[in-house]
Amino acid sequence: MIFITGLLFVLSGLFYAAGRGELGPSLRPLCQYGETFCVHPEWLLYAGGIFLVWTLFLKVDRL
Repeated sequence: MIFITGLLFVLSGLFYAAGRGELGPSLRPLCQYGETFCVHPEWLLYAGGIFLVWTLFLKVDRL
């Protein structure tokens, strides 16, 4: 679960950079496959936050 949470946060940053063209033209093909996420990268950030809360909930439950 922690891996998925981290992956969502990293993907959110990559889609944000690709949508704004901040890291050059090398990330522009990313927007061809995930145009929605290039326009709204915060959706992945919200999903990452939900996964983070869920992961922490599962960890606390085991203590």
